[in-house]
Amino acid sequence: MMPGVEPIRQQFLDLQTHIRSIPDFPKPGILFRDINPLLRNPAAMDE
Repeated sequence: MMPGVEPIRQQFLDLQTHIRSIPDFPKPGILFRDINPLLRNPAAMDE
């Protein structure tokens, strides 16, 4: 792996913990990603 990639990867994984997945919304077969919890968390957006 290239130098500096691991910190970026870790930041991405941390952000993913704030994104909700809602299956079958708005219709069956769609996986909706809700980023509102991420936007409501200033600490997550600070990085």
